[in-house]
Amino acid sequence: MSVLGRAWCWVFCLTLCGLAMSEKYDVNNVEMERIAEECTPKGFNLPHADPIRIGIKKRAESCPDKDRFTPLNTTTAKVKYHAWFFKNCSVFDAHFEETGLELTITQNEVPYMIKGFLKGLRGMCKGEVRRITVPSKWAYGRKGAAWIPGNSTLVYEVELESVTNSKEGYLRLVPYP
Repeated sequence: MSVLGRAWCWVFCLTLCGLAMSEKYDVNNVEMERIAEECTPKGFNLPHADPIRIGIKKRAESCPDKDRFTPLNTTTAKVKYHAWFFKNCSVFDAHFEETGLELTITQNEVPYMIKGFLKGLRGMCKGEVRRITVPSKWAYGRKGAAWIPGNSTLVYEVELESVTNSKEGYLRLVPYP
């Protein structure tokens, strides 16, 4: 197959995957419109080695230790989030339905979550909303994964709904090369 043929096949696959993702995650139109209004396509990704950027959109009214996400103590956390590409503002993932997504820390990690997302949760309080911009070093690296192209900068808007802390557990975060 020619290079052009492979490129068209890739575009077709990404289109189908995007349609499937939008149906799977049922991102409501109000949230999609809000993201579209707030997001300005940059046309580029941040450099691979850039640091994670964390912005607080809404602070919690109070934050006792039992309601704070700390990698040394947290065993489970429930979050709601939207995720989109920094480069073009396309939403690629969302868990903003009523139940949210429960993260469980086991064997020093959270399976299936990128390290930058978890690093952005550190110190977050129950009820707080953050926007976390994750360069590729802390996301999927230079190779990418599934429908995420290599060297992609990702943006997450996260609300921490609940957190369960214990004295055990330690989360070690190591960036991708």
